[in-house]
Amino acid sequence: MPPPSAPILPSFRIQGFRAFRDLEIPRLGRVNLIVGKNNVGKTTLLEAIKVYAAGLEAAWELREVLERRQEIQRSTLRDKIYLSIDIDRLFFRGPPKDRPKSIRLGPLQGDKELRIQSGRLVIPVQSQDPDVRSHFVMEGDARFYEELQSEEALEIRYGSSPPRRSRLRALNDAIAASTVEARRKSHPELRDSLVCNYVPVRGLNSSSIGTLWDNIVLTANEQSTVEALRLILPDIERVSLIEDPRQPGMRYALVARTGQSSPEPLLSMGDGMTRIFELALGLVSSGNGLFLVDEIENGIHYSIREQLWRFIFEAASQLNVQVFATTHSWDCISAFQKAASSHAENGMLISLAQVNGDIKTAIFDEKDLEIITRQSIEVR
Repeated sequence: MPPPSAPILPSFRIQGFRAFRDLEIPRLGRVNLIVGKNNVGKTTLLEAIKVYAAGLEAAWELREVLERRQEIQRSTLRDKIYLSIDIDRLFFRGPPKDRPKSIRLGPLQGDKELRIQSGRLVIPVQSQDPDVRSHFVMEGDARFYEELQSEEALEIRYGSSPPRRSRLRALNDAIAASTVEARRKSHPELRDSLVCNYVPVRGLNSSSIGTLWDNIVLTANEQSTVEALRLILPDIERVSLIEDPRQPGMRYALVARTGQSSPEPLLSMGDGMTRIFELALGLVSSGNGLFLVDEIENGIHYSIREQLWRFIFEAASQLNVQVFATTHSWDCISAFQKAASSHAENGMLISLAQVNGDIKTAIFDEKDLEIITRQSIEVR
């Protein structure tokens, strides 16, 4: 058997993003479980990784972060939807002397840092030529340009690539956002980013499920998804997505079971089945990339959590996926430890905590986890 490959992200640092002034995670595993009290930044850590994975398209991912948190105001004028995005919410809001002027995300070492700055695109007043190259000026330095033509923008820099600038006006445009998302789905070769799928606390929407399913149907990954559902119901034979006659364009999952004359809607089988389906679908669709899950234990009975973790470790190893999940559950941590201890790929537990008003990390590998679970040491 070949040796396991290195994690895609061997480490990670977050500077200036939301609640994080400067957070360092010096070591990451193949499968990473994030724990900590409420409001300590577990979900924000997942969001930071997802923004980083977007690369030069991070501006649109930042917009999605605000939309998921309902931090965007919507208004309608002449049957068109307008959005109002508060970019300031994305930046760390600590004391002014400690407040970074940009967001920096990426491994602790190497040249693949993602840097995000808020500022303005400026065109000299004396030049009305639209072909004149705009200058990007950070907000704190913009006073000199108040008399010039300018508009709010984000500048994205990723590694040594030329910067990409996104006008806030475009980010506020719902039609533009849908066009960008459609382009990303239909032309994956245009992405300069990492493959990254994210299952939020409330689960995936119908459109996301349909897109992921279409990517794996009639492949070995379809069978892997079915095998995950068999953790709860061993008699499941097949799964298929069909269009909902009440909502054209929307689809839902049907499940065929041994001995049953007709398929059953997946939703009728309970939250656990739906959650397992979404987790398996997202994981097997993330080959050579990242898979993120918020509150992974939601809807899943404690009795099958160890089996689920074993499935995750195995699939992540085979498909070269790096997994990041959050939890509040001690049973979930214990099941994670048991699966990690018997698998060649390394699992890592990352604990977030407030220390003197700042958020810090503590990292535990398989050996640490064995001691923690055996002695019931509190790490959440």
